[in-house]
Amino acid sequence: MGTGQSTRSEAEPWGPSTKEGEKRVAVITGGNAGLGFECAKQMLVQGYQVVLACRNPQKATAAVAQLQQLSPDNQDVSSFICDVSSLKSVNAFASEYLSDASRKIHVLCLNAGIMMGSPRLSEDGFDLQLATNVLGHFHLVNLLRDRLVKSAPARIIHVSSIAARFGHVYFLAQRQQNQYNSLQMYQQTKLMSVILSRELAHRLEGTGVTSNSLEPGIVKTSLSEGITDDPDMKRRLENGVSVEEGVKTHVHLATSDEVSGVTAQHWEKSRIISQGFQKFKYLIAAHDLRASVGPRLWKHLEAMLEPKLAALSVGETKEE
Repeated sequence: MGTGQSTRSEAEPWGPSTKEGEKRVAVITGGNAGLGFECAKQMLVQGYQVVLACRNPQKATAAVAQLQQLSPDNQDVSSFICDVSSLKSVNAFASEYLSDASRKIHVLCLNAGIMMGSPRLSEDGFDLQLATNVLGHFHLVNLLRDRLVKSAPARIIHVSSIAARFGHVYFLAQRQQNQYNSLQMYQQTKLMSVILSRELAHRLEGTGVTSNSLEPGIVKTSLSEGITDDPDMKRRLENGVSVEEGVKTHVHLATSDEVSGVTAQHWEKSRIISQGFQKFKYLIAAHDLRASVGPRLWKHLEAMLEPKLAALSVGETKEE
């Protein structure tokens, strides 16, 4: 599953500030609640600047106000609107954030996600779980890539799930709604996150930007509220560990100097599980973790997005 640990490539010790004394900036999708909020909170306390990329403006404002109470400098916390299920919203967020050339991104935590529930489509016509958990983040990384490289050393963190261990990537057309299996779709999206994280690491080789994925465990968050078709799964989440416990691997990957230069790995409980005997946790999904699947999945997602992005571009040109 793993491709080996890279040599240490970050030229300076990792921490909340660069050697020039500027604070490192972490952009966290879904940062207004649950694991995202707790990750922002812990990074802020350690001295990082945090940017919450959130779908709901009111919740984003409330989260910023709450976090600002923990920091002596209100400038260390900010928010932008970004609904990762919407390509138009992702475009708008990236355009606004990148409009200021001084804005850096040292950590990009792809945390936003939804879980299961009835079949729903995004405004772009994709399955909502696929759009939120994979497509929006995939597009966002492509838009922010140059700024990440310019900010290097930088880290990209993909939040997956234990569900990925039982997933399979379906390259065929979307199944009919009456055949919809919400757990299967969730497993697929979270496995895709692991595959894309590794593929991205290869594509960023030599840039100073690393890419890793993680499993937070079964955590008690608001995700359980969206599960309407699987009472057992809903109960498991409602009885999960606290967000303080579940976010430990997020924070480790975002802040630890021990992670410097480590890329293309998958993590659980702040340890790599994509090497040695640990990788057998992914025995069921092993076929999809072959090296050839990464490039294929990347091209597959690009092909899915291309007509939608082209239509958006035409629409934006007409509005101008």
